[in-house]
Amino acid sequence: MPARKAPKYQHNTPLLDKDHGPGRLNTLRFQSKESEGNNWWYDSQAPNDLDYPLPVNPAPQHIGTLYVHRNSLDGLFQIWMWGEKEGVLGWQPLDLATEQISHPKIPSRALKLTKGQPSWVLLSTLTTYGGKSRSRSRKSSRAGSGASG
Repeated sequence: MPARKAPKYQHNTPLLDKDHGPGRLNTLRFQSKESEGNNWWYDSQAPNDLDYPLPVNPAPQHIGTLYVHRNSLDGLFQIWMWGEKEGVLGWQPLDLATEQISHPKIPSRALKLTKGQPSWVLLSTLTTYGGKSRSRSRKSSRAGSGASG
């Protein structure tokens, strides 16, 4: 059963020099006092969107393996996660723009795209990122409105 098309996600990351298909499985270990595990992902870049991830070799062995595709014409990302839905194992489309994606086995971690690479970060780290972003937007809106303190 093919995966559904993933929505597009904007992230300010420079484009890679050349388009490529999914290569080897990328692995990055994460650990903290609260949790530890591995981040597994495949990536591709091409001048088009994908309806579903390109075939990968080896096939995903771990629930939570990610597939990150970047359209080299518009620079936007699509992301899928390998998992089970309604009893069927396959690629599930993700939308980081509208929802927080929790790790399928480690609820204290959520997905974040950093420099074009996916990372399972602690929820407390996501809260910190969000607080910094809200703080910056409040400062810029105050400066733009001419309000004085």
